[in-house]
Amino acid sequence: MTIQGLYSELIHGKYYPPRARGTIPGRYQAIISSISVRRAPVNSVLEIGPEEPGISEFMVQSLGIRPSQYECVDISEQSVKLLQTRGFRATTLDVSTERFPFGDSRFSVVIMSEVIEHLINPDHALSEIHRSLADDGLLILTTPNLASWYNRLLLLAGFQPVFSEISTIWTFGRPRNLPMSRPVGHIRMFTPRALEDLLSFHGFDIVRTKGLATPGEFGVVSLLKWFDRRMTTLPHLSAELLVVATRRTQLNATGTGRSAPSADVRS
Repeated sequence: MTIQGLYSELIHGKYYPPRARGTIPGRYQAIISSISVRRAPVNSVLEIGPEEPGISEFMVQSLGIRPSQYECVDISEQSVKLLQTRGFRATTLDVSTERFPFGDSRFSVVIMSEVIEHLINPDHALSEIHRSLADDGLLILTTPNLASWYNRLLLLAGFQPVFSEISTIWTFGRPRNLPMSRPVGHIRMFTPRALEDLLSFHGFDIVRTKGLATPGEFGVVSLLKWFDRRMTTLPHLSAELLVVATRRTQLNATGTGRSAPSADVRS
């Protein structure tokens, strides 16, 4: 099965059909707050992998821009069609392999929330984001934290880390008190250090790394929820990561804007 087929037939087909409107995840308020650090006006936004039109509408209203200034790309044809029916400029695109259909330095802000963990080739996507982002633009990225406090405990006990997936049918290897659910397509997991290294390599300077709480793995267990919220003050232990980065404009000798890895460290 191709990646396109995985999303069209299973993830956005059988498992989680796209919705027109649902609850706005809390991380989007954190994304709005992060964008507010930008001093220049936000003229154009690209969201990679938008979850549903209701969230995109929330973002447009919160940023005070027009829908025409908010571009969306997604590998899911179903999601793109739904966004188009709500008046958004949306394009079906595999950001792991295809060139973005936008000019250089086009966007003030690029948002990639809960997407990079789905990508076969995040290097290509980050290279295209770097090209498409304005010199004073921001990349806002969120992703689960492989090194979260509870994943460290789960690994110590011999369980599969939360948010990691080994099957296209069910999430296997979890403790019995955690629900078995359909996978969502996670194929990569990041620690804070690994994510920051990857972004730096692709020409981004980290402005801040913020911890986010889990989206709901603990159900109604209020003590765990309280502790999880406390852990957001320690990004290296938090459930999820929010990274704000700027585009590095000073190019190196290769003209790529990247620092070449040392041969004795990376292969």
